Amino acid sequence: MTLEIGLTGESTTTVVHENTAARVGAGGVELFATPMMIALMENAAWQAVADHLEPGYVTVGTVVNVRHLAATPLGQKVRATARLSEIDGRRLVFQVEAFDEQRKIGEGQHERFIVHLELSVPSCGSRMDSAPAAPGGKVYIPNPTRSSGNAIRMVTYVRNSRCFRAFSR
Repeated sequence: MTLEIGLTGESTTTVVHENTAARVGAGGVELFATPMMIALMENAAWQAVADHLEPGYVTVGTVVNVRHLAATPLGQKVRATARLSEIDGRRLVFQVEAFDEQRKIGEGQHERFIVHLELSVPSCGSRMDSAPAAPGGKVYIPNPTRSSGNAIRMVTYVRNSRCFRAFSR
């Protein structure tokens, strides 16, 4: 692996009804939802290192500690950035920020863990059907920059000996 401190990633989206607090059930207002800001930050961190991992390896989010600093209305573009600030074995620590068209709207720290899909997934076996899922059964990452179209990709990962599914566009 060719990971080094300082790698950066970016992800963008536009605030639409589907990523507002009203839509995700987090406040009932037509403003950019905190869970969607966090997903955008996670996607930026993932993008920072995805091309630097050996084949078969991915990263999964393990810790999020962020503050949502300002509200962003419908129609505005939001950009999240992530900078790899620490490498501790397979644990990666990122400094993350989010900006709308006027100002910084979020900041914090995000940790990801490197896992090998083929070594982790087979241990899941039939437990995948009973794995806990997010509300609605899916986790959506809003409009990552590298995405083409609206295809949804599923990633299966293991955390604390339990199997999980993650979906991204």
